[in-house]
Amino acid sequence: MAHGFTYPDENPDHDFIVRFWHPIMRNGVIEFERPDSDKLDCRTIREQQSVKSFVIGENMSLAEDER
Repeated sequence: MAHGFTYPDENPDHDFIVRFWHPIMRNGVIEFERPDSDKLDCRTIREQQSVKSFVIGENMSLAEDER
């Protein structure tokens, strides 16, 4: 089951990674692994070379300015 994503700006290699986990239910309670657990199965979806930077006024704008 998919646990979560690690986006390119959140890791040093700038890769897009999906984390999978294998849930265990004991007595009707599902045990979740922490996002930083080494028990998660991490798979790289796409390798990135760089991370896109966002600059207000250059390639993004504030929501208040779009009224």
